[in-house]
Amino acid sequence: MALKIYENLFTGPFNINTYQYKKNKKSTIILIILKEGKNYAPTFYAVKTILTNKKDIFSFEEFTNRIKKKINNKSPELSIYFREFEPADESKRIELFTKINKKLMINSKIEMEY
Repeated sequence: MALKIYENLFTGPFNINTYQYKKNKKSTIILIILKEGKNYAPTFYAVKTILTNKKDIFSFEEFTNRIKKKINNKSPELSIYFREFEPADESKRIELFTKINKKLMINSKIEMEY
C-alpha cells in the first residue's frame, strides 16, 4: 500500500521494529506514520520525517520513544513508509523534506492520502 503527501507516493508499511535503512540505498525520505481509527476506516498521519544521508539506520527506537511522549500514547501503531530519489532529483528531495518538516512544526501530524 502506498500513501501520498503533497502528490508524492511513499511505499509501505514496513515494521518499525525491524526495518533497516542501508547507506548503499538511494537517497530517501523516511516517514514514521501513525495509524489511528478503526481497522475498517483508518487514518494515517505523518509524525516524523527523516532525511537519509550516507549512514546506516539500524533502529528507529530513539524516534519512537520521542513520538510516544509527544502524542501521549504508550503503544501507538507506528510504521515506516519511504520514498527513494534518483541523484538527479536531490533538490526535489530536499524541497519535499523541508515542506513536510515545516508543516510538522506547525501541526504535530499531517494526514496522509490513500
